[in-house]
Amino acid sequence: MSESSSTLASSSQSRKSQVTSCAECRRLKLKCDRVFPCAACIRRGCGNLCPNGTLEKGKRGFLKRLEQALPPSSTTSGDGQEHSNEVAVFVSRDAAMAKRIQELEDALTQAGVDFPGIHRHTRERSESKTKTNKRARAGSRSSGTDDINTDSAMPILDSNDVAVGFGTLTIDPKNRSRYIGLSSGSAYLDSDMWGSRGKEDRCSNSTYEDHWERDIELQVLATIGAFPAYEEAVQLANNYFENLAFMYEVVPRDSFFSKHLPAIYNDSIKTFGTPLLQHTVALVGIVLALGQYFDLKKPRPSVRTRAAELFRLASFALNSHNLIDGGLKILTLQGLQTLHLMALFNLSMKDVDGAENAWQFLGLAVRSMQAQGFHIDPSRWSLPAEDLEERRRVFWEIYVYDCLQSFTVGRPCAQSKIHFDCKMPITCDHPLPSDSDPSNTIWSHTRWHTYKFTWAQVLSGILDDIFSLKKPWTYSAIMQYDQQISRFYISLPQWILSPYVKNPVDRALWTQLFPEGIDGNSCYDPYTQGGFKGLGQPEQQIQISQMNSLAIMVFTATLHLHRGPFCRALMLEPQKLLQSQYEQSIARVVSSSTAIVNVVRGMFISYPNFGIGFSMPSVLLSARLSL
Repeated sequence: MSESSSTLASSSQSRKSQVTSCAECRRLKLKCDRVFPCAACIRRGCGNLCPNGTLEKGKRGFLKRLEQALPPSSTTSGDGQEHSNEVAVFVSRDAAMAKRIQELEDALTQAGVDFPGIHRHTRERSESKTKTNKRARAGSRSSGTDDINTDSAMPILDSNDVAVGFGTLTIDPKNRSRYIGLSSGSAYLDSDMWGSRGKEDRCSNSTYEDHWERDIELQVLATIGAFPAYEEAVQLANNYFENLAFMYEVVPRDSFFSKHLPAIYNDSIKTFGTPLLQHTVALVGIVLALGQYFDLKKPRPSVRTRAAELFRLASFALNSHNLIDGGLKILTLQGLQTLHLMALFNLSMKDVDGAENAWQFLGLAVRSMQAQGFHIDPSRWSLPAEDLEERRRVFWEIYVYDCLQSFTVGRPCAQSKIHFDCKMPITCDHPLPSDSDPSNTIWSHTRWHTYKFTWAQVLSGILDDIFSLKKPWTYSAIMQYDQQISRFYISLPQWILSPYVKNPVDRALWTQLFPEGIDGNSCYDPYTQGGFKGLGQPEQQIQISQMNSLAIMVFTATLHLHRGPFCRALMLEPQKLLQSQYEQSIARVVSSSTAIVNVVRGMFISYPNFGIGFSMPSVLLSARLSL
């Protein structure tokens, strides 16, 4: 009996020893799973002490306990130096592995890969930490202190939610605007223009700048005094809007007559109490200059001098702040409109030299547009409907003119089509009922401008390629661009095409209306009494002019595109042009030139004075620059 009791007692004691928690868990009062080494000891790095050993208490804290947890070393010296080295190695390796594990887990989390042992809150915390680390690494890269290998280990994520907003547009009380993009610092908005300049700076420069401001204001007031009388100014402005503005409606007619012209001819403008906008003076001056030059009832030589005087007055008003700013700076919508019209004036009056000036004026206009945020659709700024439409119109008219002149002089345009999202305007100065029905075959001035803007996009894409120095263009590329131009022209509706391309003016009629003299030149003078006034109806002048202008744009671009191969064929085998390898270019040059001549003849038949005032100078200049 005693033997049996002894056996049961030893068995009970054995079972009791098996279910007892380990010594370290008992010391820390932790829950032990009693599978030795237990999970708690493994997690705390002292699995080799489980189940009977415990970590030492003391002031040395973690390192002392870690030293106890290390396995025995066969090379341990009596002074304990080996243990210290192993502790240091262990700590460094543990930190490196922990960092690497965390980075790998973050990468898996960002990639959307689930793995065992991660919970939702853990994933969210990991994502938050990853974003923080990326921002920190970005800052360290900029200072050149980050490790390249560490950066390359992190995945580069393709996300489109990194842009917050689309920049800042500010418009001050003087109607000057400035746009600051996402990558720019807010310090660029701190200047005296926005009223945030330092008090000390204002005091030091106030005397100097006030002196120049007063002097400039007096000179601009004197400029206004040199303008024609109000009644004559109205007539000159009407000449511009009736005879020239059909091509580029950069200045809305209603705004000019209701705002700009009255502001300049208001008696109160002569007092210092009224703010004076120099760019408005410049805009009115250039409109009057163009109106004077395109007075179709007077011969060109008789109006050139007065038109040039008005141009100089407008130029002075636009440049009046150069003495203070040290260079031309345009921060108003009126300034942009003035630059566009100055380019048009130079191209009309100064022939080849005017083309050079016009291209640089337009380049400055594009830069000024970007500085004012015109390349971004104004609907993002919640502007009034009238301002929204005018900003769109100004952007697209400058963009079109810059593309056309850049192609003419063989240089890159200033505004790439990938850097703007401004929508096309939906109104014009001559609205018609057919504007709202795209399927209607009746003439539409609004849709004509839309097709003109579309043509600029086609031309811009070609410009980006043919003027690329890193990718020289080949003859096959020229033929591909020629096909793009042809597809655009074929896609145009019939009502917008010039009838004189396929049905040129009869030669007998031309000889009858414009007889040649003994020297072979025409003696026709449209300004003499009883002279031929044209077959076109006055109410259709804008429509016919727009049809012919778009045709000239397309065929002139084709002429410029094939200029190189055509000249190459002339240099190589001038006697065998039809057998040249550039035969297609030769045919395109001949057909385009023929179409341009036919269109110009049609303009002379319809409106002789208008043909001399506008069509002939532009077409002859394009032909001279091309050939």
